[in-house]
Amino acid sequence: MKKLLIIALIISTANCSYSQESENDFAEYGVRGALSPFGLTLSMSYNKTKKTAFIVSVGGIPESNSLITPKIENFNEPEMISESTWMGFFVHHRPFEKQDWVRINFGLAIGYIEHTLNDGTMGGDYKVMYKNPPSGYLGIGFGQSPKKGIVFGADFGLLFGSGPEITGPDITKIENIKNSPIGSVVLPNFQFSIGYNF
Repeated sequence: MKKLLIIALIISTANCSYSQESENDFAEYGVRGALSPFGLTLSMSYNKTKKTAFIVSVGGIPESNSLITPKIENFNEPEMISESTWMGFFVHHRPFEKQDWVRINFGLAIGYIEHTLNDGTMGGDYKVMYKNPPSGYLGIGFGQSPKKGIVFGADFGLLFGSGPEITGPDITKIENIKNSPIGSVVLPNFQFSIGYNF
């Protein structure tokens, strides 16, 4: 967690300095790529004003070993394979005129996330499937100010949904998954991005 905060601080400082040097260099459009626990993301942004931007994003990750190993009660060193695909529409609002590298983010995303868990024994696999109607997103971002050129960003937020459908051979372990972070109705998200504004 400390490493994430340090990275966010570095990005914020870099973008603050860049913004002060480029007050009249407003960029109307931008493209960016990002990496998060939900995979890779490609986005296109339209900066309607210096304070408000509209973003369309698509993202996902092919079936692969998860970057994060969950801690679940009654699971002995579980292995998790994940895949996802999604699309979202977001609004970024920059509330501070001089600190335009600070953003409040909110929006909707639709798609699916699927995890396959092995409990570390020969007991079988468990499926955790988020295949819900649109989910809401709320977060805060640093960087990605609306200036021309290369920009960096760090985002931290929460994805709100109705929770996953969980299947598997053991009802007790299904309940353990429901009570773990990967079975929650609220999923944390953090991502780091690089983009180009023009």
